Amino acid sequence: MNESFDAFATGSLSGKGAWVNINGSTLVINVASASPITGCTGGSGNYVQPGTASALTTERLSYPTTNFLASTSQVFYLSFLLNLSSAGSDVNAHIISIGNDFGGTSYEFTRFHVQQSGAGFNIGISEGNGTGLGGNSGGGINWGTTVLNLNQTYHIVLRYDYANGGGANADVIRAWVNPGITAGSEPVIAAAETVIAAGTRGNDILFDGDNIRNVYLNYKNTNSPVYKIDVIKYARGATSAASWSNLSISGNCAALPLNWLAAEARLNYQLQPLITWKVDELNVHYYIIERSLNGVDFASEGTIASKGNGIHEYFYTDNNVGGTAFYRIKQVDIDGNYTFSTVLFFRNLAGDALRLYPNPAKQMASLQIADPRLMYTTAHLYDINGRVLKQIMLTQMTTSINMQPYPAGNYFVKLQNGNCIGLVKE
Repeated sequence: MNESFDAFATGSLSGKGAWVNINGSTLVINVASASPITGCTGGSGNYVQPGTASALTTERLSYPTTNFLASTSQVFYLSFLLNLSSAGSDVNAHIISIGNDFGGTSYEFTRFHVQQSGAGFNIGISEGNGTGLGGNSGGGINWGTTVLNLNQTYHIVLRYDYANGGGANADVIRAWVNPGITAGSEPVIAAAETVIAAGTRGNDILFDGDNIRNVYLNYKNTNSPVYKIDVIKYARGATSAASWSNLSISGNCAALPLNWLAAEARLNYQLQPLITWKVDELNVHYYIIERSLNGVDFASEGTIASKGNGIHEYFYTDNNVGGTAFYRIKQVDIDGNYTFSTVLFFRNLAGDALRLYPNPAKQMASLQIADPRLMYTTAHLYDINGRVLKQIMLTQMTTSINMQPYPAGNYFVKLQNGNCIGLVKE
């Protein structure tokens, strides 16, 4: 299958080419040409999207492919360009899938989902609605963690590995976003955005003796994602290499510019928000640290240049906030594209949950905590260079710290929960 929609007139997709409406009386999914999307696999012509009727209802369109009967192991690839303008509120409303036409009942075995995440969205996969499968409910969707941008085009690749006779839990589904491929090379397994691994479900996804025949496009209800899709490619083979070769991806597809490994907002020893993040970078230009007081309206607070390709850690101190705030990091690559980290919540509890007095101190200082969960934990006294000078066991709500052995200067105390407070020795 290699569908670009360019041979079709605009309007309902149903009945054009091999596309058949199999579920829903209202024709919802349309061919359009007004705002083409372009990606590494092509595009720039016609595409498909849900219509704009006031009461859109369910429609499922099938594209029959060469039938595969589940009697031998097989690897399936599904590739498409996705541009999302809204993630919708119904995460169960999957967008595209592969499945069967077995016995008059349509089952799907690999479903693709999206969900809102801050100002962007995450992708997810589920195993489908076959007999004994978890479907979308009860944690059945495995979500990726990368926050993607609305109104930006991404190359999505799904892979389904069917292990014939492997028993329950043998099959695997993976999904990639802009997997970074060259002509003839498959996506790297370790770089998959999300995976339903063998051993994580109660049944084979495709039970032995069933079949795979159709690629489905779906629209469930008015809470469904609003999308543009172009250049759908589908192929299968006895091995992953054979399946990928049959998919015929030509040209090079750039990888996402980075992988967010960690991000955190916490209190530093001067009672200021410290924003830290760790990333695996590729062609990143710079980072913008954004702050919000309500978690919705963000404004730029600072910029940090990229350290170059590879794995790096970054630190940013916000000198303007000491209470509650939300943060996110905007990564901008050398081509001007960008992604966001997850939204980080910061609350400075030191003012009402932690006191250190007198401060400055000459001989003794008293550390007072308000959180009983910190009882019988260990705090640490550090010098300004980050060296641990003393361990402090908190056996009471107020603990004395002897500062006599230490010269005049700046120090800080860090609690087990990560909160810090500065201390000056006179």
